[in-house]
Amino acid sequence: MNKRPDCLIGIDAGTTGLKCLAFDLQGRCLARSYREYPLFHPKPNRVEQDPEDWWRALTSTLREVLEKGEIEPGRVAGVSISSQGSTLVALGSDGKVFRPAISWLDKRAAEIPREPEWEDETLFGTTGLRYSPAWTGPMLHWLSIHEEQTIQKASKFLLVGDYLIYRLTGVIATDYSSASRTRMLDVRRQQWSEDIVASAGISLSQLPDIAGSGQIAGRISPESARLTGLYEGTPVMLGGFDQICAGLGAGTVTSDSLMVSLGTATMLVMTVFDPIVDPARRVTTSCHVIPQAWTLQAPILTSGVLLRWWRDHFFKGKTGDPYVEMDALAGSCPIGADGLLVFPHFAGGGAPWWDHDRRGAILGLSLTHTASHIIRGILEGIAMEIRANLETIESLGIQVRTVRIVGGGAASQLWRSIIGDVVGRPQIHMKEVEVGALGAAILAGVGAGIFENPAQGAAAMVNTGDISPFSADNHAEYNRIYARYEDYSRRLYGEAPWETASADAAADGETWQQAEAT
Repeated sequence: MNKRPDCLIGIDAGTTGLKCLAFDLQGRCLARSYREYPLFHPKPNRVEQDPEDWWRALTSTLREVLEKGEIEPGRVAGVSISSQGSTLVALGSDGKVFRPAISWLDKRAAEIPREPEWEDETLFGTTGLRYSPAWTGPMLHWLSIHEEQTIQKASKFLLVGDYLIYRLTGVIATDYSSASRTRMLDVRRQQWSEDIVASAGISLSQLPDIAGSGQIAGRISPESARLTGLYEGTPVMLGGFDQICAGLGAGTVTSDSLMVSLGTATMLVMTVFDPIVDPARRVTTSCHVIPQAWTLQAPILTSGVLLRWWRDHFFKGKTGDPYVEMDALAGSCPIGADGLLVFPHFAGGGAPWWDHDRRGAILGLSLTHTASHIIRGILEGIAMEIRANLETIESLGIQVRTVRIVGGGAASQLWRSIIGDVVGRPQIHMKEVEVGALGAAILAGVGAGIFENPAQGAAAMVNTGDISPFSADNHAEYNRIYARYEDYSRRLYGEAPWETASADAAADGETWQQAEAT
């Protein structure tokens, strides 16, 4: 006899691999599986993927999760997908992929002359995004110039999550948060911008319909049931962009809690219930997976990758886990690393600077400094950048009360405490590492009728680990260090354009509705 559905499956389709996790209704992981897939580099600045690799990873991990967790398929109430943003998939009229997918890492769109600054500002006002060749819109513009046959042949252009839902169910649809990452969505009206879509060289009919995350997109088809082990008819819900799903999986469902994701790069995600636009374009705005909510996002381009850089070049031949040893070394140093400052812009400056010509710097070196000082300096430098972005968000009229720290870097209690002390906020560590998959599972629960809304689902399924207050004494010391960090930052890189603009324009946020009214 089948048990009552008591299991939700969340899938996180990332850039280089796919994770599949099954959860009970209290957010406890029942089983997990992972498959990697390759990136292809056919030419310089070209990065492509084979969507069939994603599909094989999805079907194999789903089967493995059911087997490892001994989960009878009738227990699965629903499935949803968190996925990488922007990556472009082209379907022909026969419903099949006819060219490799263009990854968000691809830079071919940078070959097209940039629009003037005023046009970039206008597009930011509509889409909430600065220009980047990573967005789907610029990719399509490049195809319209260099691969006109692709534009003509394509019946639909999809994103990664859209494609996987299509393969599972036969239904073509996308969600607001994923559509936000194309730079073709009017995030204020939550619909495709006809003018921007036309300027990309395609028609509206070539894009999927958009609906809210957590809504049922379709149901497992007979063929998908055979390949995955799920029952035919199991509902598949619209998911969302991975960082926004991660925010849900971290429990940042109110407008006073900030998610900090410490991965290869760092991403800050803030939930807001008015579509706030930063007039200085320091942070971006996207639609949320929560109905009638938006997110402010701030990427810091180099984070965990800096620790990997140190490991690969200066920590060779060490036994055991190098990150544990590096953490111990950093912990042996005093606050401020004896005057050492590390500016972590080794791959350019992300938010709030948006200066890709910035490069990293280590200042204050002396003969008394050791490797442990530099490692601590890296941790503190990234924390300083997190503070710069937190203060930017707060300048838009938002108060951050807690910081929820997720990602691989969250395994370091030292790094978490440094961040808490630098920003002067309590920091919360999440028990489940794969918060993107957890966020997708919550959305599956909404679509299955288990939860009334994503916030209720997060309350039921998000389990926090350590909740640590910041040290007032350490925060006072870091205030002095941060003032020095800001001073040297301006000396090294100059003032950002928004720092030289009027104080009112740089500091006063406005909602889309207010901007429209004026």
